Amino acid sequence: MKRAVPMIVIMGSLVGAGYVLYRYMLSDEAKSAVKTAAQSMKQAYESVSDLMAQAYGHVVEEEVTDHQREIRSKWDALGI
Repeated sequence: MKRAVPMIVIMGSLVGAGYVLYRYMLSDEAKSAVKTAAQSMKQAYESVSDLMAQAYGHVVEEEVTDHQREIRSKWDALGI
């Protein structure tokens, strides 16, 4: 708990400073650039999230070669 209070104070200060910086110190052009970057990051996150959701549960099976079958049978014969 002793570590949490200073961390909360620091995070609150950073958020407050960020808000003041964005609200009062950035030009309209800079604010537009920040909004565009945030939208771009959101779209990238959503596309990656969609790909992960589609791939979830899919099992990719590799093609087993004759050599791999031979090795596997030898291991099975040894009882391993």
